[in-house]
Amino acid sequence: MTKLRRASIETELGTELQCTQCKEFWPADGDFFFLSRGIPHSWCKACYQNHPKVAERKRRWVEKQRANRAAAKTDDHPNQRDGA
Repeated sequence: MTKLRRASIETELGTELQCTQCKEFWPADGDFFFLSRGIPHSWCKACYQNHPKVAERKRRWVEKQRANRAAAKTDDHPNQRDGA
């Protein structure tokens, strides 16, 4: 089985890879693509972060972090009204 190669071009900025989602060419580095073991993800960061599943996962994570911070705050000061 042969692997399909992604479209790439050489510019004055260096090698640019084509995002398989938006079809735009971006520099092949960590600023534009998430890297896994040094290999760029097939989607650019903008497409990946705007995908509905990823956006929903981030929203749930933010809600969980807020709840954890609120719970930690109330645990730190259980008798805030009584003795202070």
